[in-house]
Amino acid sequence: MKIKILFFLCLFPALAFSQAFKFTLKGKVGTYSAPAQILLTYTMPGEKMVVDSSSLINGHFKFSGNVDMPINAMLVLKKSSEKIILSKVSEENLLQLYLEPGTINIVGDSSLSASKVNGGKINHDFTNYLGGITPITDNIKQVLKSFSIDRKISGEQATQKIDSLMLQYDSAHQKFIASHLNSVVSIYALESYIANDKNLAQASNLFNKLNVQLQKGDRAINFQKSLLKKQNAQNSIKPTHIGAFAPNFEQPDVSGNIISLSQFRGKYVLLDFWASWCKPCRAENPNLVDGYKRFKDKGLEIVSVSLDGHAQKKAWINAIKADGLSWINISDLKAWENSAAQIYGVKAIPENYLIDPQGKIIAKNLRGEDLLSTLTKIFN
Repeated sequence: MKIKILFFLCLFPALAFSQAFKFTLKGKVGTYSAPAQILLTYTMPGEKMVVDSSSLINGHFKFSGNVDMPINAMLVLKKSSEKIILSKVSEENLLQLYLEPGTINIVGDSSLSASKVNGGKINHDFTNYLGGITPITDNIKQVLKSFSIDRKISGEQATQKIDSLMLQYDSAHQKFIASHLNSVVSIYALESYIANDKNLAQASNLFNKLNVQLQKGDRAINFQKSLLKKQNAQNSIKPTHIGAFAPNFEQPDVSGNIISLSQFRGKYVLLDFWASWCKPCRAENPNLVDGYKRFKDKGLEIVSVSLDGHAQKKAWINAIKADGLSWINISDLKAWENSAAQIYGVKAIPENYLIDPQGKIIAKNLRGEDLLSTLTKIFN
């Protein structure tokens, strides 16, 4: 089943972020010698990746150079003279750190990834950040392995576990940034945080709380551009704001009959996105059943679009029967690639849209009492 300045922040907060500095990076990993090498890679905002190398002598290596701002970097252990693809290097041969003013020491054994980074305040912050995030991402990888390779858990179990872990992932980012408002590492954390489009608004709020000088750095400015681009893309991809006409689509029902959303023009339609494996969806279904019983004779129709896949077709049909969903149930059985979900920009379920007889969206994501009270106002 996806990474995205400069001055001594803690010592000289009045200096400009664009001031260049010299760094020295040295350390030891195992007892490797030539042709083994350590590669140092990093990318300055708006520039190409820099790849530097240092031959190993009994495990010892050293780098020195000048950069325009503190920047996150990666050390790569290259054990032979053969060419390598950086994206395919095993994790034990990688180490993340920050290039910052002064000397940075790498202390470890034969595993580069287990080495410790002893530098200044920025690397101290970065180590704390990784300490909070890495256990969560490791758990996510383990869940994916258990599902896709070991086949020890079902898709539903994997989804539930990953949803829970993603909440922890987002929470860890929020806590780190909120407690490190003067740290350049918070910009790095924000870049990772907005990989999930649901976090864009919260990311904007967190960014605005950062130290004003920090917000003026080149990397911070680049982050703002990325955030704005994502926000604009999100708004353009999902033309389903209240007041807009609901986009039409066609999908087959459980019997294979093609159903078009537009064929219900003249009725109030609750367009509901759900799946048989989605526990919050199943928990909400009784409210839909209640609303449908009360108002179906007054002009309400419900169209439920399932995000089940082909492998879950039987589970989808069984869930319809078990939950008493006696209205229109459709799906192209493409899971999250469901064509209707793509049109409506669905990123999480349950999600629903209330559409008036003219085909216009008049409400979104009605749940429980909100759903029943809204329908009562309309039909009474």
